[in-house]
Amino acid sequence: MNTKFIVLVLAVFLMLCSVGALDAKENSYPANQVKRPLLIPMGMWEISPGFVYIQKGQNSDNHILPTLDLRYGINDNMEFLYPLGIRVRLPNGFGSLETAARGVVGGVGYSSSAGMMFMAEAGIEGKHRVNDKFAVELDGELRHWYTDRVNGNSGLKLSVGGLYGLNDLQAVSVTGSFVKLWGFDDDDGLVGAVAFYYGLDARTEIVGEIAFSNFSQNRSELYPYADFMDTYKITVNWRF
Repeated sequence: MNTKFIVLVLAVFLMLCSVGALDAKENSYPANQVKRPLLIPMGMWEISPGFVYIQKGQNSDNHILPTLDLRYGINDNMEFLYPLGIRVRLPNGFGSLETAARGVVGGVGYSSSAGMMFMAEAGIEGKHRVNDKFAVELDGELRHWYTDRVNGNSGLKLSVGGLYGLNDLQAVSVTGSFVKLWGFDDDDGLVGAVAFYYGLDARTEIVGEIAFSNFSQNRSELYPYADFMDTYKITVNWRF
């Protein structure tokens, strides 16, 4: 049986078991993007379906793909990440800089040159709230794509960004990233992204994101550049 299907069934089972367990912590989760912690509270679910349009530079075979992210607060310092991963809050040893570490196995797919593949990721992230309106966001991640035909690819992505709260329900972020790939493909490049958060209430927001990069020039296929190409993405985040 497909592993991702088993994980999804388990996640749905846990969700049904926990619906009645949410307490006042759910109501304390800030609607303001700047004030939000990196992790959601214990017992809370966040599901994020969406679509991404991937523009492949001079190639005509652009793609529209569905996306799905899901996380669950195991406790206030740890959360489950779909399809198989965790995020853990790190001890606050850097003053007002909140930090967390994550590890995820997922991203199963197929490439015409590499065959079947899946991706493993480890990362560390930080959020420094300068004031109630502005926060600096940091992220570093190391990925490896395992394949069944050729040597896999590894990638390092370092990001820094600014998150500005327009009000309690709307915010905008600007992020710049440096990406280095090695293995099956050796390359490096820059990615810039702008995202707008439109909150409907404390539980729901619509996120639109545009990203531009120099990885979108003359690539014959998505592997392993899909996350680093010119993209237009819309996502709905729903918490319960």
